[in-house]
Amino acid sequence: MSIATFVASAIDNLNSQRPDVGLALVCSAVDATASRKYPEIQTNNGRYKRFLKDNMRVITTYGFPGLVASEIRIKCDSIPDVKKDSAGHADFCDILYHIIRCSLVHQCVIDETIAFVHYSHMGDEGNKFHIPNTLVFGLLMAVVLTDCNANQRLDRDYRLRLNNEVLDLNDLWGTYAEFADKDSHKRKSSAQHAQQPRDIGPQAFGEPRHA
Repeated sequence: MSIATFVASAIDNLNSQRPDVGLALVCSAVDATASRKYPEIQTNNGRYKRFLKDNMRVITTYGFPGLVASEIRIKCDSIPDVKKDSAGHADFCDILYHIIRCSLVHQCVIDETIAFVHYSHMGDEGNKFHIPNTLVFGLLMAVVLTDCNANQRLDRDYRLRLNNEVLDLNDLWGTYAEFADKDSHKRKSSAQHAQQPRDIGPQAFGEPRHA
């Protein structure tokens, strides 16, 4: 078994309409990757959240349509057990680790306060905290691009269509530097043409779609 095995199994489960299993496998792949990337950090909590923070632009680029951000702090009244600041905002890394990852890995369930939705919205909605189900692709891409995983290979071809791109995953292992270079050019180009700073709060995801 390897990190690539978990990535392949995650994709297979997503294709078989088992997104919760796919997400659990990706969370385990993040665990393993963070351990390889940050051996000097003693705690799993510290390694995992450091990985999320260092890769948030990858996670949002591929996991949250319409948003690219280095950090997300968001109001989440529907999640009582996550640390919040005085304004009631939580670091999204804390939500990902304590509420999503730990529930899946330790209890094999998605926390009851979380609802994964098929539209591009994140935030409180009723008594649930909504997260786009495309989050799993953002986490998956963060694992694949990380430099310490450059030696990983999938045993067959997996191609994902993300953000109007068709990506061959075996061509992308360990290529974070290339992603960062492209991202830097995009940021410079956006800065040259920007007239106002962009709000990266929950409204950046758009409104939820009601049936």
